[in-house]
Amino acid sequence: MRRIVRAFALAFSVAVTAPVFAGTYSTSILQGGSGELLSCTVSNVGTTPAVLNVRLVDNFGNPVTPASNDCATILPGTTCSALVPGGASVRCVVDSSSTKIRATLQRISATGSTTVSVPATKR
Repeated sequence: MRRIVRAFALAFSVAVTAPVFAGTYSTSILQGGSGELLSCTVSNVGTTPAVLNVRLVDNFGNPVTPASNDCATILPGTTCSALVPGGASVRCVVDSSSTKIRATLQRISATGSTTVSVPATKR
């Protein structure tokens, strides 16, 4: 009986642990203007799904809540983004279960064109 309890406890602890991140990627700070958007865009260039934790932080290291964030788990060949309205100063921080991701922080004009793109580097 003790073996069964131990086996169950071990299986449960493995099942509820947080994902192990293979890398953390970060951009430099980017300032958005009125009517613009800042977009932290992450692409999975690998062949397996990637579990992500995408955060936006201001120049003091405080979290900035995105207006939208569809980054959690992304399939191979797909892209996700976290958006913040202009007027903010943020950097993008991405924790990923895969090293096969690419991330950028983009400033998008009111007309929808990308005016600045800052690549993320591995920390």
